[in-house]
Amino acid sequence: MTKKDNTNQSRTRVVVADDDPIIRELFESKLQQMDCEPLLAEDGAEAWKVLRSAKRVDLAIVDLDMPNVDGFSLIQCVRGHPRTKHLPIVVVTSRTDTKAIQEAFAAGATSFLTKPLHWSTFNAHIEYLMRLTQSAQQARMQAQRSQAAIRIKDLVLRRTLEAGTQGTAQIQSSLERLVAALESGTDIDDIAAHISSIGDQATRIEGVLAQAQNLTRALCSQVSVRDTRVPLINILANAQTRLSEAARGRNVPVSVVRTPSDAYIACDPEGLSLAVSHLIDNAVRYSPEGSNVTLEADVHPDGMLTLVVNDEGPGMEPDFYAARLHPNNEEERADQEKSEGVGLALVKAIAEAHGGALEIRSMPNEGTSAMLVLPADRVYVEDVDAA
Repeated sequence: MTKKDNTNQSRTRVVVADDDPIIRELFESKLQQMDCEPLLAEDGAEAWKVLRSAKRVDLAIVDLDMPNVDGFSLIQCVRGHPRTKHLPIVVVTSRTDTKAIQEAFAAGATSFLTKPLHWSTFNAHIEYLMRLTQSAQQARMQAQRSQAAIRIKDLVLRRTLEAGTQGTAQIQSSLERLVAALESGTDIDDIAAHISSIGDQATRIEGVLAQAQNLTRALCSQVSVRDTRVPLINILANAQTRLSEAARGRNVPVSVVRTPSDAYIACDPEGLSLAVSHLIDNAVRYSPEGSNVTLEADVHPDGMLTLVVNDEGPGMEPDFYAARLHPNNEEERADQEKSEGVGLALVKAIAEAHGGALEIRSMPNEGTSAMLVLPADRVYVEDVDAA
């Protein structure tokens, strides 16, 4: 078995669920020869516990006929959980009836092998399956990135059209006033002022179009999706380090009040760190001197991860922070350019490229909470007992 590319994923981890101890020993020996790390379970219930709690599992080998929780039920559990829904599953069983095979594939099995196994071809079968799985994973990541890019362009296009419509309406109004001024014999200086106003409005429209083009290019170039599994605490520490000096300068301390120390994230670490640091930067810049900014992370029972940055600032009306997510005018954009990236629109794009979302919760005089959500299939929690 070929080793994985990065150091956080050294060996392929394989859960083997079979109630026959001899079969488990055979699998353990063969998988170790293939440089895999076997995680053994004597029934479906034990296998499901390992699959839910292990930081990473790359493959499951499942017998159909097991006590407590059988193979069919185990496969359904795997496919029904967001963290394991894409896990490749090899069904290995002595049953050869067509109905069993059909039921296994209907439940979500990826491939099917019958006992007794032909160990001479087992390695090739697993290698081929893992290559297919990797290709499918890369296709999903590319699809997520493409969807995020489409949303970015749609967002920018809509905001540009809105600005263009407003600008042309103002030009039309100015033209009407100019015509009225000419017909009434208004002073030449007033006419010149009307013409100058029209020129200014046309220049602003030209600027909006140029900024939209630049914003689209910047967002799309910075949104990246990789599958590097890194400790969550490293991402948060990197984000804090980026902004510690700015926080001290404003006398707004940033503290991590809660985070799981055993959580790992499959992500683009630079992009995610940039997103978190921008949320912290916003909180610090808009908080009064001497107030506190907190950062908290939670892995929820369904496997979803939330990263929340809370501040004690003045808060915002919903319409205002909606505009912050979609900066359009020069004042909004100039303000956001003080920090890294191109604003909350970039944070939103990074979250969506990872299959997640950005949520802002705020009310005037009640502070702001910015929540970055990542889906369960990118979140892993290490359990030392699982191995």
